[in-house]
Amino acid sequence: MTVQLKKGINICEKEIIGLEQRLGIRFPSDYRYFLIENNGGTPETNEFDIPGLNCSSGITEFFSIDKIVSNKKILNDRLLTNAWPIAYAEGGNYLCLVIGKKAGIYFWDHELESEDSQGASWDNMFFISANFTSFLTSMRKFDISTIKLKPGQVQKIKVNPDFKPEF
Repeated sequence: MTVQLKKGINICEKEIIGLEQRLGIRFPSDYRYFLIENNGGTPETNEFDIPGLNCSSGITEFFSIDKIVSNKKILNDRLLTNAWPIAYAEGGNYLCLVIGKKAGIYFWDHELESEDSQGASWDNMFFISANFTSFLTSMRKFDISTIKLKPGQVQKIKVNPDFKPEF
């Protein structure tokens, strides 16, 4: 990973095994290794491509084992049963690890959820990579100089009156 990561609190393999037993799943070995080494963490400003959406996003936080469970409960029936939220992505979205059928790393886009009450579907899940290691290597530092706005593209902005930067 070329993106620097501030690690979470250390855990041991026993804790991961205990979680897997409670959930009735087995995490892929590369993701288990990441959890043992980092147990979540906050990456520096970054981005990764989302081929199915023809755009990019960034990760704001990788989840610790506790946050994986709590976020799965929060998303409840909005997320496929074999999908596990493993990170916050920008804009209220998630990075998910899918185990079993269609295994891999997926971007879950909350804005594309089904509006009818049919629950979770693949409609808002976008394949990123076959495994966690390849996802990590696809992350890159965000470079603001790559953003090119066309004249008139930004039509208005709102500035919080309480925001008073000191220069």
